[in-house]
Amino acid sequence: MAAVWLAALPLRSAGAESSSQAQEAPQGNPAPEIPDTVELKGGGFIRGLVIEYLPGERLVIRTAEGKLRELPLTEVIHVERGGKAEAPPQAPGTSGARPSLDDALSRIDGPRLTLRVEADRRASLERRIVTAAATGAEDRVAFHIVCQTPCQVSLPTKDAELYRVGAPMAQPTPWFSLPSDDAQVQATLVHHSYSLWPRGLFNSGLVFGGLGATFWGLHAAEVASEWASTTGIVLALVGATSILASGVVWAVRPASQVHITPLR
Repeated sequence: MAAVWLAALPLRSAGAESSSQAQEAPQGNPAPEIPDTVELKGGGFIRGLVIEYLPGERLVIRTAEGKLRELPLTEVIHVERGGKAEAPPQAPGTSGARPSLDDALSRIDGPRLTLRVEADRRASLERRIVTAAATGAEDRVAFHIVCQTPCQVSLPTKDAELYRVGAPMAQPTPWFSLPSDDAQVQATLVHHSYSLWPRGLFNSGLVFGGLGATFWGLHAAEVASEWASTTGIVLALVGATSILASGVVWAVRPASQVHITPLR
């Protein structure tokens, strides 16, 4: 399992984190740096340093030539963070950098289970990271990417951290705990735009309703003729319909789901 770090946190630069890690490296024999890798939908990839990441929008990477490339997330399939090739062991009691996924899982003793993960689109199994930087909100959380679907991984049964399945431009599944035995995870993901429709209909209803009231007011004040009254009534009806439709769409909107069954 590759140690991958993606943090859906407010806009920040990765340069500060890189510099802090560099200060913790021993002075005698520093480990070589591995660049970040951004895999593109067109089949290529870009290597460099990811310095900005905005969830659902874009990321910015500084290439080896020093140029800044801004990439919309719709063109990105996968991001693998680099770092140091091999971190030397630290003396007991020293504070190290944020642990990688392999480090975090290797510290958990006990038996392991096999987890097979599948989804209806290209997605990833994500393990939440509890750090001081994590906000705990559903849309702003730090996590490790465990694997890309479809995949099968071995995880410790005593891992108390939460997992979910997510994909770019899609609503992630609810967080879930690892089962106690071998299991299969089947995720059904929906596009994130479904959550925008109710809000858009409601706002448009307010706009149409306000316009309808304006035209009706002009007619009542005898500023405009009969056409203003008719136009105001029509706009008010359109606004009321949009507001009612927003409630219906909100009630029936789909949501990403995850089903966990015993592995056969």
